[in-house]
Amino acid sequence: MEDMLVKLITNVVNQAENLFNDFLISTMDTAFFSEKGMQSYIGGGNIDFNSIYNVIFSFGITLIILKFLKKGIETYILWQSGEATNSVFPLVVKFVQAIVIAISFPYIYKLGIDVADEFGKSVLTALKIDTSAGALVSSLVATVTSQGLFTAVLAIILLVLIGILYIQLLKRGIEILVLRLRCSYCVYWYIR
Repeated sequence: MEDMLVKLITNVVNQAENLFNDFLISTMDTAFFSEKGMQSYIGGGNIDFNSIYNVIFSFGITLIILKFLKKGIETYILWQSGEATNSVFPLVVKFVQAIVIAISFPYIYKLGIDVADEFGKSVLTALKIDTSAGALVSSLVATVTSQGLFTAVLAIILLVLIGILYIQLLKRGIEILVLRLRCSYCVYWYIR
């Protein structure tokens, strides 16, 4: 009976191997660039996230410019808000800061993710952990087949936990995508 259960669990782990190999390869993209994963699952031609991002980014920059113009006109021409005798310099500085933040955020974000990715790979290489695609799942299959029922049950628990981790990464990836898309809108409120 125990051998049958071990064989059953081994077959389940073997069948899940491709799925988990894909998951392990695309972990960084799933967490930090979820639109890449969505494009591959939905189909590359259906949704173009780059054009969506460009439209939202352009609209956000336009809002920043309009907010600056509105604030300048209300304060220094119409004398409706603020003191017209104050220097225009702080308003211009806030405007330039808002534009710089909105324009540089995508580049700084990508640079930070690249640094984190290289750091993770360097740590795994220093620990002499095999980072190839099928290394973890292949070693898991070898362990399950040789150790018995208890290890097989632990392997199933590990696979369930990896599945939960994947769902959590998808959730966080979508949250980060929304935050990345809203960056230019958030900077809009910087000009007061």
